[in-house]
Amino acid sequence: MTKQLNTLTAADIINVDPFTVPKGTYRGELYNGKDYVGNIWLINGRGYVGVPEGSRTITKMLPGSFDPKAFVRNGGAQLSANQYVKFWNFK
Repeated sequence: MTKQLNTLTAADIINVDPFTVPKGTYRGELYNGKDYVGNIWLINGRGYVGVPEGSRTITKMLPGSFDPKAFVRNGGAQLSANQYVKFWNFK
């Protein structure tokens, strides 16, 4: 990928063949500043950023995968008594 990670936005997301991410791989939401980019899944040691259609089916995502160390945690939100979402940014 030639673009710097911290400049990626939702406009860089491309359509992909639909696939289902494994259960338990969701890590949170990726933001570029205050703008939502997509959700993050950690699969086989690599970070994938995409937009879900339904609960775990991905149809749009950033091209390629990322080193998990490319993300830095940036807060979160308690959605309900048993559901917490983590917010992430690219380093």
